[in-house]
Amino acid sequence: MTDYDVIIIGGGPTGLAAAVYTGRALLKTLVLEKKFVGGQIAMSAAIDNYPGFADGISGFDFAQSFLKHAQRFGAEVREGVGADQITPEEDGTFTIKLSDGSSVTGRSVILAMGRFPRQLNVPGEKKFEG
Repeated sequence: MTDYDVIIIGGGPTGLAAAVYTGRALLKTLVLEKKFVGGQIAMSAAIDNYPGFADGISGFDFAQSFLKHAQRFGAEVREGVGADQITPEEDGTFTIKLSDGSSVTGRSVILAMGRFPRQLNVPGEKKFEG
């Protein structure tokens, strides 16, 4: 027997959107995010080009909105826990070894890792990040 129907690796907008859909489908869902929920968008000072937020929204608040939406449909979200290894099993399930030393099993895995830009280490880079 598996722990989850769906394990989503990545807690940015794509991973959390997937969690909304899997949760609405009544699938037991786990989202793993090795850094912080929301991914790169959470570092943005202001988002002014996303429909539905006429007055703009901070990246942090935007990410929290995604998180609450996914959790509303039952998604379990583990922040600060990454996937170190994915092992397909003979029965078609997957075992995922986590960065905290534990492991979980699931019937399916969605990879939604997003990306983080490379740092250039130039003057002013940290000041203007986000």
